[in-house]
Amino acid sequence: MEAPVRATVQRLLPSWAKQETDTAGNLWVRVGQGDGGGPVVIVAHLDEIGFRVDTINADGTLSLRTRGGFILSLFEGQPALIHTDGADIPGIFLPRDSGLTRRTPPPLRAGVGATTRAGAESLGVKVGQTVTMPKQYVRLAGTRATGRSFDDRMGCAALILALRRLDRSKVKHPVIFVFSTREEIGLEGA
Repeated sequence: MEAPVRATVQRLLPSWAKQETDTAGNLWVRVGQGDGGGPVVIVAHLDEIGFRVDTINADGTLSLRTRGGFILSLFEGQPALIHTDGADIPGIFLPRDSGLTRRTPPPLRAGVGATTRAGAESLGVKVGQTVTMPKQYVRLAGTRATGRSFDDRMGCAALILALRRLDRSKVKHPVIFVFSTREEIGLEGA
């Protein structure tokens, strides 16, 4: 889920920034050398809460596995995006049966309009692909705004702006700006 966001961050970094990545997909920029003390690390995360396609069912629906912790019922009936190799496929997070109260509710599913497994696969859907909710910027009163994944995106924006405005000649010790992966699924990259 992080690769497209990481590519955008890389494109927006100042031209002088020497970018480094690791096999997990974390991206960082080191600034300063100096003897002013140990390194300062500033972290923002690239990932967002979402799902992976766990199964493509015979009826064309997709059984989903969560990626991050959240209240699943907030997704039911909402638009979905299935991120395939070719393009993002629009879908919907399907409502679960609310007629029975269950100790463990069934997993969330998504629909893409297909009525068979082959129909979903013909759209480019595969097991393992990520599924998220579309983002929409919503302006609030004054200078405020909200939207899906704002904590993730605003943290990245803050680091990019800090790097763009940083006077590197005044940095007295090492500073590492980290754009981390997998924060939402257990702080693995953070």
